[in-house]
Amino acid sequence: MSTNLRRPDYHRHLWKRGEKACTAALCAAAVGLLAYFFYRSLLAVVPLSAVGVLLFFRIGKEKGKKDREELAIQFRECILAVSTSLQAGYSAENAFMECRQDMALMYGEGGFMVREMDIIRRGLTINIPLAGSVTWIRALGNVLRALPRFKITKRIARTISSWR
Repeated sequence: MSTNLRRPDYHRHLWKRGEKACTAALCAAAVGLLAYFFYRSLLAVVPLSAVGVLLFFRIGKEKGKKDREELAIQFRECILAVSTSLQAGYSAENAFMECRQDMALMYGEGGFMVREMDIIRRGLTINIPLAGSVTWIRALGNVLRALPRFKITKRIARTISSWR
């Protein structure tokens, strides 16, 4: 078990292995097709490469937006799972441990909230109190509040962001 307690940045897309190269190849192919069909010259690739770079960053931005929407869904499910465990009589620490198992069943081991629950579990194993481990919820709430279509999550995020 790793003891890295560094949190990921949810404002940017975390590229998986090979995904960045595949996206770059897609952008290069798009630039090549534009140069060939509109200019009938592959020398036009040089000035059109700016279009490819812009397309690459646009795809990264769209993937980041999609990731944040998925994070909002998983965050809502996580909060509901913790709430259910607390109502069932679990302690707060055990509620988060159970939430990690629930998130792993629903979203797989690579899910956003599974990774967050792993960080909380690591913090608890090295005797960091739960209150210190869940301060990320406030920052996560600021990320989720920017999403336009999840009203329930926005309300939860607003409440969490107001915690002092």
